[in-house]
Amino acid sequence: MNYPPIHHQESNFKNAIRLIEHSPLALLITAENDTPFSTHVPMVFKQNSNDTILRGHLDRLNPQTAHILQEKKASLVFNGPETYISPAAYHSRQLPTWNYFKVHLQGRLIPLKDPKDISQSLVEMTTFLEPQKNFELTPDDPRMKALLNHIIGFEFHLNHWEGKYKISQDKPSRDQLAAKDQMIKQFPNQQDLIERLYAAHQTKKP
Repeated sequence: MNYPPIHHQESNFKNAIRLIEHSPLALLITAENDTPFSTHVPMVFKQNSNDTILRGHLDRLNPQTAHILQEKKASLVFNGPETYISPAAYHSRQLPTWNYFKVHLQGRLIPLKDPKDISQSLVEMTTFLEPQKNFELTPDDPRMKALLNHIIGFEFHLNHWEGKYKISQDKPSRDQLAAKDQMIKQFPNQQDLIERLYAAHQTKKP
């Protein structure tokens, strides 16, 4: 069984990281007794010598807090550019489809127990999200101490990843370019990102 189609699978983890860093708002998915739970949460990639880690935080009232404390398995989904492709966009006869750049991660949740680690995680996230330094968060900000009472910080330790890059790879070259143009036309403000994702994409080989 060849699913997902191998020609829709990104093979270079660095390309997946680029998408994550550009679109850091993830969908965190866990389950308990056949009941799924999901929360949109920004995640910041952090590589160390032994593990691939992403860090984030949740409101302590969120039911997924229990899953973090129990160090449960979880999934993260990151969304890149996506769009409907009309058959009218192609040069050959095709059916309607939807093209997209997505990254799916599987791993385990680990709580951050030291308030200093949680504080540092918030500082690092704000620094990453504020490249122009319009705002700078510091660990001694008095609002930080109050916030720490209401959130739980956590790490996501990666053990499996998939880059789901469905961009008409099974179509003729002219149609692939037409699909790319259609995505850019739909989201002109993301043209640079779309061009980079297309240029760097490395399809898995059978």
